[in-house]
Amino acid sequence: MTDSTTSPAIASLKKGSDSAPLGGPTIRDFVVDAKTKYLSDCQEGKGGDWTVVVGNEAGGMNLDTIASAIAFAWFLSKSKNVKAVPLIQTETTDLRLRPENLYVLRMAGFDNAAQQLLCLDNLKQYKTFPSTTFALVDHNTLEPYLGGSTAKVMAVVDHHQDEGNYKDITPASFRRIETCGSCSSLITTFFTAAESLPAELATLLMCALLIDTDGLERKKNPDDEKAKAVDRSSCAFLAPRSTISGDIPTGLEDPDDIDKADAIQSLATTISGIKDDVSKFSAWDLVRRDYKEYANTANPNLKAGLCSVPSGFEDWATKGQLDKAGKEWMKQRAVSILGVCTSFHTGKHGGGKHKREMGWIIRDNTPSQLLDVKELASRVWVKLESSASNLDLKVDKDFELDEGENHKARVYKQGNLKANRKAVAPLVEALLKDLA
Repeated sequence: MTDSTTSPAIASLKKGSDSAPLGGPTIRDFVVDAKTKYLSDCQEGKGGDWTVVVGNEAGGMNLDTIASAIAFAWFLSKSKNVKAVPLIQTETTDLRLRPENLYVLRMAGFDNAAQQLLCLDNLKQYKTFPSTTFALVDHNTLEPYLGGSTAKVMAVVDHHQDEGNYKDITPASFRRIETCGSCSSLITTFFTAAESLPAELATLLMCALLIDTDGLERKKNPDDEKAKAVDRSSCAFLAPRSTISGDIPTGLEDPDDIDKADAIQSLATTISGIKDDVSKFSAWDLVRRDYKEYANTANPNLKAGLCSVPSGFEDWATKGQLDKAGKEWMKQRAVSILGVCTSFHTGKHGGGKHKREMGWIIRDNTPSQLLDVKELASRVWVKLESSASNLDLKVDKDFELDEGENHKARVYKQGNLKANRKAVAPLVEALLKDLA
């Protein structure tokens, strides 16, 4: 988005991106310094001296995960005197797949995020992960490749379903798992009015929670709202401390009123528009940019993946593009079940009806190559199409994916428009458990 189309609120945000708390470093300086020192210590075999703050694998390219990791690392370092570094679970070159993240990161002072953030490829030379102490944000189970039997999880802050791990964390406040719109909202609760919160960090957290809650959108039925009380109170705390504080009218700092501020809505609309514009991305980019993986605990080689794409199949998946990209990504990730979930609005500029689709590809990518693909596909279709799934699926006979002896596929039109990937994931996890 060019400056000529940027709203006054966003212009003031960008203008304030170089500010910092008096006498303290910018958040960018903190992250760059932590990355530099951490990599140096790892080379000297001292990576164990650090706490690595890490978000979930799918969230490696999710603003909520990035903001939460950076903010909690700052909190641990500045408030608890812990050597902490945020790790973004993606490759440096893939940061470009989420332009809305780069846009917000620039607002927060990161003028070259690919060089300034610690990403997975910065550590690829180590056969085993160089650190053993972790703080988890935006998920609550440590990925196996990050930590073995010696791994210690010292904190968990997450807004997803509690998987029941790490209940002995002390202090107890360092294990906060609560269903709400955004993990960034929960991270915000660790900061008090007396603590130094850089304006750029407040902005980063606020942008993340606005994206995850659709701008704190109100619904006729409050139960349908993504934003919960903690999201609204956190936004009310962050807004007057952010780089758009001057654009928040007096009296709107209340949690019940903060969403009414024009600056808040302008900011949410701008970032959302950037996020939803995927017109320049290929099918290969789209199956990777918002991806979550699941494994069978009894048989880790049997894995499934779910992609979320904010664009209908007709716009990017025709002429074999989804077939090619999906199968290649499955091969690279050794995944045997891949689901691609679309969510989009019809009409010019997306002003029409909201629709959802699903595309599924089943193939044997296990090391043993002993899966009965036809039987596996049948079980997937039954699971998805059952009334218990509450997805309201109908096979799309007008859009067919390539099938063969060793791979099966199916495309659905989805009737339940409220069911996003978070609703589909438990079905996939249950299916993997049944296959154990």
